[in-house]
Amino acid sequence: MKTPMRVMVAIPTMTNRITVQIVALLDAMRVTSFDDDAAFGMEFCIEVGRSPVEFARNILCGAFLKSDCDKLLFIDEDMLPESSVVRLIYSDSDIISARMYKFDHPNPEKRTTVGLGLCAMRRLETGFYRPLAPEIGDHAVQECDAVGTACTVISRRVIEDRRMWSDNVYVTADGNTVDGNEMVSGREFAPNIFQYPRAPNGMGIMGEDIDFCERAKALGYKISVDMNAVCGHWKSIDIDQAGFLAQETLKRAVAGITLEDGRTIQVDLASSIKSSKRPPVDKMVHAENAVCK
Repeated sequence: MKTPMRVMVAIPTMTNRITVQIVALLDAMRVTSFDDDAAFGMEFCIEVGRSPVEFARNILCGAFLKSDCDKLLFIDEDMLPESSVVRLIYSDSDIISARMYKFDHPNPEKRTTVGLGLCAMRRLETGFYRPLAPEIGDHAVQECDAVGTACTVISRRVIEDRRMWSDNVYVTADGNTVDGNEMVSGREFAPNIFQYPRAPNGMGIMGEDIDFCERAKALGYKISVDMNAVCGHWKSIDIDQAGFLAQETLKRAVAGITLEDGRTIQVDLASSIKSSKRPPVDKMVHAENAVCK
């Protein structure tokens, strides 16, 4: 009998709270892993109250490396995963993210500061990253240059690759020199894999997830997003902020959104209202090249 793949579900949380959807997913995966013919076994690891977030991710990476797991599934505390995210486990991509969105994807070229953006991006010649804009009918699994790590599977070979690690030598208050990249019994293991590039004044330059993907991509690892693996993103904002974000997103849609191939999508509100005779449907894409068992 073939040994099933082993997956570690890793959750960094600052608030010591996770969503009900995460609990439901964990329970479903746990029950499934007990089947005699299960395709995967699972472990669960949560890191509470560690800041900054890259430190929490590195502690979870350390726990993963101590285990015999093949893949690491990061899920952030505020995510709303559907059961379809299990598709990510079966992908042949080295790093693959679910379909998830966030509001804060600025586009310096167009001088836009807010808007709804997919957490899967392509890198422009200018060095900036632009969210993918897939259309209905596109392949479900699409390669890209970077993804957010809020609901993302990473293969063990990426985490183990020492080229992804940075120096981690420091001197403690009592004068001892420590290499944090070495696994020592009885000591917390947090290899320096995820990093958050910051300016000298502490301002963030690039998120730890984008930095991680940029380095992995440069080493030849395959990065993808699966549009049929769906994960919501819970945010608590006041009604004024929600209204402002909605207006800004609408302005961008009406003004025209430029796709990767140069085409522009522009929303005609009047025509849309006149032609709308049925409730909106979920804009899923075809899974023609999706890898799923």
